[in-house]
Amino acid sequence: MVVQKRIPVAVNKSLDRYFQEKILNVFDHICQLCFIKDDTVTVHHIITRKCKSLRHDARNGVPLCVHCHTYAHKEPSDFRTWASGWLQRNYCIAYEDLKRLSNQ
Repeated sequence: MVVQKRIPVAVNKSLDRYFQEKILNVFDHICQLCFIKDDTVTVHHIITRKCKSLRHDARNGVPLCVHCHTYAHKEPSDFRTWASGWLQRNYCIAYEDLKRLSNQ
């Protein structure tokens, strides 16, 4: 059994900021669902950020505006279907494969 050490909060916050900026810069701060570009665009974790193995994995982050981010949380099944195609187009990985990585 592998014992995982907790990452200090300050380090986690720093990694979160780096993760967010990296994803936003790659996609030019454009919402990947409605293609709006404005300062409400943030990064949504496709697989929950509680999953430590994928929390800072670039394949697990998608830029969404505030409206699309709300949609992702309110309609998780529909969002999962959309995210599956998005993952395939942008990272050549299936949602199921990303989900499998979260279980390792």
